[in-house]
Amino acid sequence: MTMEATPGRPRIISARGAILTMILAAMLFSSVYPLRRYFAVRNEIVSLEREEQRLDVVAADLEGQKVGLDAPAEIERRAREELGYVRPGEVPFVVVPKAPKAPPAPSGASGTASAASSSSESFLARWWEAMRRIVGSAN
Repeated sequence: MTMEATPGRPRIISARGAILTMILAAMLFSSVYPLRRYFAVRNEIVSLEREEQRLDVVAADLEGQKVGLDAPAEIERRAREELGYVRPGEVPFVVVPKAPKAPPAPSGASGTASAASSSSESFLARWWEAMRRIVGSAN
């Protein structure tokens, strides 16, 4: 029994060709994930190399700053500015900004300024006094 085409219909693929096609398709599908993983890892390596170059530039900049910060004059300048250090015999002073003026106190229920709304009292005391006035006027 030979595999020949029947007179009415030509044979498209033989049994060996079908098996070979299935094997090739299986090999192709089995190689897709490793190839995708290979390209993903390769792209990650490229991005990490770029990040390494950027960090090398930052590290070199920080090294330059470190050299400048080790100078005794720079240490003294920063101690004076940031920590308020003074040399023996010097008189330290601090300029304190003026406190902003308090806004005018709102008038009470009787039309006069309430003593409870003075700026020296806490917010909670002023709030409590306002609640007492509201409850007192409701009764």
